[in-house]
Amino acid sequence: MVDDGMHITRNCPGEKLSKQPLVLVLIQIRFSPVMNLESYIPQIQTALRMAGYPLIEENDNLAVTVTPDGVRPVHTKQWRFKTSDEYSNVILDGGQLSFQTSEYVCFEQFYERFESVCTNVFENIAGFVQANVIQRLGLRYVDRIIPSDTDDTIDSYIADGFKISQAPVFGSQPKICTVSQAGEAEIEGNKKGVLVVRITQGEKGLFLPPDLMSKPPKMKTGVPEGRLIGMIDTDHSYLPPLLLKYDAAEQKKLFYRMHDNVEKIFHSVVSEEGRTKWQ
Repeated sequence: MVDDGMHITRNCPGEKLSKQPLVLVLIQIRFSPVMNLESYIPQIQTALRMAGYPLIEENDNLAVTVTPDGVRPVHTKQWRFKTSDEYSNVILDGGQLSFQTSEYVCFEQFYERFESVCTNVFENIAGFVQANVIQRLGLRYVDRIIPSDTDDTIDSYIADGFKISQAPVFGSQPKICTVSQAGEAEIEGNKKGVLVVRITQGEKGLFLPPDLMSKPPKMKTGVPEGRLIGMIDTDHSYLPPLLLKYDAAEQKKLFYRMHDNVEKIFHSVVSEEGRTKWQ
């Protein structure tokens, strides 16, 4: 690893698969709320439009919060800035910035695009860099398992330790199941994050995890109609134990180490046979 405060590299080797199972990557920063965000949207939109995100969509989201007086609905505004081909988008509201794409080449290029988004957004919010604190960092990868033919199986792509045996009562019908593991993972030094991997097998109609199916970027690859598929959904997060001021260099270092962990767990979950089929 090279780390001079400016140039940071991965600790894991890069492996480019010709039959890429990766269909969506999402990276997110949650920050202390900016209550007057809407007043900054015109200059943010101008900056992002010049950076390659000319399409904008405004949504009114409904969430619920728990107060001493009970549960109450809260309406929040969210903006989605999209590339002209709609393979990538930026999601922004008063407490989070997310970048997601189905057009992924490598982590270095992906993170460079995210850095550009952060610069164009945060430098157009007065006092953000000086005053705001980071509350959560998140990195998520979704890989899709599509059997190549009727003789191919989802199980053959999954390492033995992550497979689920079919209960005898179900006989020989196709397996429909979800298995997950979660735990702490060291990111750097004494910094630890939560790493979750979910393996879904056999669900019809799901082309992404349910929580990501609402207005995702356009997909590079589709799902054959009526075909049972599998998904490997890896979600890594870091919650700073103390108030962490926004620092682009520190943030980059943490995300690179989180990516190392995501790579490690992917190679643990996927079988040698699966990797060979994707090469």
